Amino acid sequence: VYYPTPREQMQNEILREHPVRGAQIVSAIPGLKRAAQFVLYHHEWYDGSGYPHGIKGDRIPLGAQIIRLSDALDVMCRYFQKDVAREMSFLVGREFSPYVWEAFLEVLGDRIFFEDFMRDEILPEMFREVEASLPPIALPSGRKAVQSSIQVFGEIVDARHRYTAGHSKRVARYTKLILKELSFPRREIDRAYWGALLHDIGKVAIPKEILDKPSELSSEELSEVRRHPLVSTRILERVSFLKPLLPVVFHHHERYDGKGYPVGLKGEKIPPLARAMAVADAFDAMTSDRPYRNPIPPREAIRELWRNAGTQFDPEFVRAASRMLYH
Repeated sequence: VYYPTPREQMQNEILREHPVRGAQIVSAIPGLKRAAQFVLYHHEWYDGSGYPHGIKGDRIPLGAQIIRLSDALDVMCRYFQKDVAREMSFLVGREFSPYVWEAFLEVLGDRIFFEDFMRDEILPEMFREVEASLPPIALPSGRKAVQSSIQVFGEIVDARHRYTAGHSKRVARYTKLILKELSFPRREIDRAYWGALLHDIGKVAIPKEILDKPSELSSEELSEVRRHPLVSTRILERVSFLKPLLPVVFHHHERYDGKGYPVGLKGEKIPPLARAMAVADAFDAMTSDRPYRNPIPPREAIRELWRNAGTQFDPEFVRAASRMLYH
């Protein structure tokens, strides 16, 4: 069993920084600034040997202590098929506070829970029961709160690996410029902008080794990548105020000649906002660094868009892009 020690984790830059980065992201979501402290300290150990700040004992927020225990539970359940509670008990007083451990056992510590935790078919029902027992959470509403949340979610997607850093923001900006050039209504431009920020959220379900692969994808890997518009839509449709964004997110990989995905819409049947974002997405992909190739100059990217106008892209949106994205 490999369970990295605090020293090993401290020597790994990604592991060491993720609580700090996570807290920064969560604090940007309206209504969750207090929760950001739980994220920041969830790898602190009760004996002070954790990270990122090495605080100890009751100086660690209680919420962070509970997350630390739950996080360790998930790791332990991956390695031990039985006696999970026994294995975790060795960390009481070191990684966990005795008080939190006793409370954990009182609420969840029967043997059936640990057996059920390993069964994928049981987990959804367990989570529904827990969710139903919790009081409702009141989060801020309104345009500003919604926009802040969307921006944060976009940053989370882009932060998964260095090749997509800033991608969603750039695609959103390019899409907005294209639609403004074509005199689309402000409401439609805003809808496309926010949809572009979230268009790749489904890629969280794609293994990182596929996204970062430096060579050509296999047919199976390509099929996995092509699932992301559907996954994005399934994620977003659960949030009522994001439903107006679904058409642009779902159809942004359709082709003008009908050979795109996920459903193969053709020409004018593709939502216009999705046609605009397809051009913006391709332009950014070509002018950005990727694991399999270097970026190309904007002028060459515009030429490539024109070479595919009428087949992959709507010529009207390519024309607008050539005026707005390269001067």
